[in-house]
Amino acid sequence: GLNPAQQQAVTTIDGPILALAGPGSGKTRALTHRIAYLVQELDVAPWHIVAVTFTNKAAKEMNERLRAILGPSASLPFVGTFHALGYRLLQRIREVTTQPIERIIVSHYHADHIYGLQAFKEHGGNPPV
Repeated sequence: GLNPAQQQAVTTIDGPILALAGPGSGKTRALTHRIAYLVQELDVAPWHIVAVTFTNKAAKEMNERLRAILGPSASLPFVGTFHALGYRLLQRIREVTTQPIERIIVSHYHADHIYGLQAFKEHGGNPPV
């Protein structure tokens, strides 16, 4: 179960919450239970929920926990990193616009593997388009 502070974080629906706690204190547990509470108890559609994390590892862990709570066939909300959210928004813009998107997003890591580090540096740290 959840401790009293976690339970309060899960069931508080008036306004935002702020969870300040150290590593291993149950923040991810409380957040995933809060999302499940919104979906299961308050009938919030999963596609109306966005949970943003800093790392892919945390996003994966949250998705796994949500799948365990909500069930294998349930729709899940978006849970991902800030970068993944930005990328998804750009994809959605691309789907609905008639204007060509002329730039591609490439991290330094991927540019090294796609273009080669030297070509990447020759373009001032910007991938050639």
